[in-house]
Amino acid sequence: MIHAVAAGLRALRLNRHYPPWRELAGHVLATGDDTTWCPRTGWPAPCELVRVRVDRDLAPSLLARMAFLESQGVATEKARGLRALLAADLLGPGGLRIDTVHAEDRRFELVLDRVELALPVFVRWTLRVEDPDGRIPLDPDRPTADPALERLLLALSDQPVATAMRWLREHEGLHVTELVRGELGPVRPGPNGPRITASLSRASVDLRGVLVDDPLAGDMPVPGSAHGFGLSHQRKWAVHPDDLRSMKAWLRERGSRNVAYAWRKRASETTR
Repeated sequence: MIHAVAAGLRALRLNRHYPPWRELAGHVLATGDDTTWCPRTGWPAPCELVRVRVDRDLAPSLLARMAFLESQGVATEKARGLRALLAADLLGPGGLRIDTVHAEDRRFELVLDRVELALPVFVRWTLRVEDPDGRIPLDPDRPTADPALERLLLALSDQPVATAMRWLREHEGLHVTELVRGELGPVRPGPNGPRITASLSRASVDLRGVLVDDPLAGDMPVPGSAHGFGLSHQRKWAVHPDDLRSMKAWLRERGSRNVAYAWRKRASETTR
């Protein structure tokens, strides 16, 4: 199943508003064929995801200690696995990055990756901010933000987009013109394999009205006309090729126009 999840992430055709899906796919694959799964999210269990990161961090020192044993033909398989782990692209810890959109007008783009293996949660927030009050100091190489701003964004990162946008604008006084939330998951079971999903929410002063198209959304806070921004929220799906027709029918029955793709394993994976 790990190969199906990795294939599904590829099939979703994710853009820059999502966390690094290639690294997530590599992390999932590194948990191994015998991994256990989180019943709530459908990802590998948090302990499996954390184990991969810990093993990666310990790999250099373990290989150094095993050098003599390996020279004697002992523990070669373990050493091979550790080297493969060092070569793999895995998820990093996340964090905040700030890019200058227009220095003279003090317009910035803030990208916050919330990667929490212990939950697990994989979310990217992208904010377009106007900063006339100088909360983001200009730097010749890269602008930086007060650590308090990063803590604030992390504290809001489990909130729906409309709630976070209202708080930042009304309570923090930030001139946020757009807030995008891209989340990977959850993974749901399907008749012939997992259904991998990703959602994208966008709150923007350039949007008028509200569009929510997500069979998994449930009740979601939405902005009113007086809040000064609109909202768009949608989900996409990747399913086993034999399930694509039924998946599209299921979406039509719910009045959804969500996009659904078929995932396919790479040839190198089908023999594993």
